[in-house]
Order: sequence, then structure tokens, then C-alpha cells
Amino acid sequence: GDAGKLYEIQARVPVDVSKTGGYSASPDWAWTFRQFGTSIYAAGRGVPQLQRFEIGVSTKFADVATGPGYSDTLFRVREFLFSGYGKTLKNCCFNNPLDWNPNSPTGVQASSFDLPHDGGDIVTGTGGQFGLVFQERKIHRLTYVGDTGSAFQRDEIEGKRGALGPNAICRFGMMTFFCSDDGIRVTDGSGERTGLGEAKVDRTFAANLNYTARARVSMACDVEKKLLMIAFPTGGNSQCDKLLMYSIADGRWSYDDIATDLIFDAPRQGVVLDDDAAVTAVAGTNVVDDIAITLDSPLWSETRKQIMAVNESHAVCTFEGGNRPATLETGYGEVAPGRMGYVSEVWPLIDAETCTASITTKLKRLSDAPVNGLAVAMNNHGFCPVRAEARWFRARVEIPAGVEWTEASGIDWDARVSGGL
Repeated sequence: GDAGKLYEIQARVPVDVSKTGGYSASPDWAWTFRQFGTSIYAAGRGVPQLQRFEIGVSTKFADVATGPGYSDTLFRVREFLFSGYGKTLKNCCFNNPLDWNPNSPTGVQASSFDLPHDGGDIVTGTGGQFGLVFQERKIHRLTYVGDTGSAFQRDEIEGKRGALGPNAICRFGMMTFFCSDDGIRVTDGSGERTGLGEAKVDRTFAANLNYTARARVSMACDVEKKLLMIAFPTGGNSQCDKLLMYSIADGRWSYDDIATDLIFDAPRQGVVLDDDAAVTAVAGTNVVDDIAITLDSPLWSETRKQIMAVNESHAVCTFEGGNRPATLETGYGEVAPGRMGYVSEVWPLIDAETCTASITTKLKRLSDAPVNGLAVAMNNHGFCPVRAEARWFRARVEIPAGVEWTEASGIDWDARVSGGL
């Protein structure tokens, strides 16, 4: 969705399926989509009614006239759809997102209540067997208790931190990742929180985030690759221009400079045999006689979610191109503690065929000006011949764009005391 329209991706082409007349949604706040049964519900800040699209029946979205009214965000917990607007949280009747009236004769367990004002506005939420509601500065757990009045018990599990925006959270199994004012964290809903970025990327994230555009922050997970990705705006940008990537399996971080409007996770589309590019991506060839995959193979209908993005040209894209250039850099260290050192070889512990290495030095003190050495290509023996003499050393390895590699463990070097000094 954008400020004026909602779209359905049909054969990789976005098709306008907005209600007649379109919308006047806030351009600085993302639409929220949730599936309930065979219908897709959508909420956009500034749109007076929920929108509904029935799969296989509707050709356009339409107002839910019996809905909760204005909604900033939607999420589902068990058999209930929740709406957040300002500090007011509402849920529909049991298994009926078309009825939100607590006194409805046809539905039960609908409710409406206000969250604490010191937590700020309701930003987003996530569901499952229990729900999590994120305000700007608080997190609450919703547990189903089945009363005919309020069907959910609310427990505050975080009183100082919340989420930055409607897409600044991401589910992975039972874990919920979220971006708060001071970094990237994960919770299992029990009240325990882990700071994924503490002493790693939190200070960089907080220092570079354009806080006035914090609602633009978005997160997504690639289940197959066990990869978490975060897009956020820096400097004076209102559009996200930097990505942080976290390997859930390895517990390591990386980053890149890519401009996006939004990142999200979505199932891969099915493949039809007359789509040459899609067939080649799955089978390695678009020549039918050369395809070694049976027609009933699940590869043709891959359903594991992948990370997608809306780029700066408003095109929906996947992250499936060739490898971008990569830079790995160590911190400063001594090779001969308390003495001058000499480094003659850098061994990149990387399974790339091609890379370069360089050494940056500081002569005596860490406050000295850094001296950057020349980048030297790795030779046939697997090391980069360098010459550097100082007390403090920092290694930098660069892998060119397009080079295939899967693992980078670090560097080793041939180092010794310098000239007996």
C-alpha cells in the first residue's frame, strides 16, 4: 500500500485493488495487513475504516463498516483480530472480524480499553497463542482468559522500551525481535529480553538513526537462511538507506548501504513453465527437456518465506543478485605487547578465491594518526604480502563484488618483534 492505493501482486506485477476513490493514508506510517480466514484486512493511519479483501471473491478492497473505526495497526491473537489507535486497544468478537461491538447479540468477547499513557501510542503487535502489544515505551503480554467481558489478561513486561514503528518487529518461531530507542532486542514474551546488539551495533544504530523518521524502520526474517534484516534511515534521510544483517545461527552482525522504502518477508511465488527466468532460477535451465526436477516437486511451489524489499523506485525486489563487495576489519591490537612490531603477511581466513588485505598502523599511541597501507592481493599460497612496522595494527580485508564465498572467520598474520626495539 501507499498513501492513496492498495495493490495485489499478480504474476509479479502490482495491480490496483483499492476501494473506489482510494485513500488518504499517512505517507509516514506503513499499512498493516493481516489475514483472518479467507480475508485480508488492512489498516492505514488516517483511513476511517478497516479495509477487507476476500480471497477468491473480491476484486477490490472495501470498508468494514462495522469495524473499530480508525486504526494505526492490526495484529491477530488466537481467534481475535486486534486494532490499535492512539492508546486504545480493541479486539473483535470471537472469530468474527466483522463485529467489534462488545454488546453485540451475534458475537461475544469483544472489548476496548486504554493502555497506560506514559507508554505512548500503540505502535504494533504480534500474536500466536498469546499476544504482544508494543507501545512507544512499553510492551504488554495478552493472555486469553475466556471471560465474557474482557477476554484477555494484560501484563506489562517492559516499562521503558517499546518499538520504533509498525514494522519494527519480526517473529521467528517463539521469538519476537524488535527495534527500540536504544537498539535491537529479542523477547519470548515471558518478560525476559536479550539485547542482540549490546556492545556490537546498538551504539551505531542509535547514533545514526534519523529519529524523526523512526516509523520507517522495518525488519524481516529469512527462515531458510536464518537471517534477520533491519532497514533504517540515517542522517537527514526520511527513507531507509542502511541495512543491518544478523545471522541468527552464528550470532554475528554485518551491514550494507542500500536504499529501501520497506523490507518484509513473504512466501516465494509459485513458478509456471512459461516464465523462463523463474524456471531457470529453480532448475538451472529453461529448456524443458533439460529439467531434472519432477513436475510434482515442492520446489515449484516453495513456501518458505524470503526477505523482499520495496526499493527507492517503488519496485518490489528480492535479495538474489550477485554478492556485493564486502569489507572485514579488525580492531587495533599489538603483535608484540609493549614493543614495536612488524607484520609481513596477512592470511585471510575466508573461502574466497580473490581478496585483498591491507594494514592500518598507529606508530606508538592509540591517539596517533592512523597510517593506511596499500591493499595487496592474496597470492597462490593464500596470504597477502604486506610490510608494516608500528606498535598498533589493524587488518582490513576486502572481497570484490561478484566473488563467491560463504565463510569468513577472520585473519591470521605473520608478525614478530620489530628489529629488536
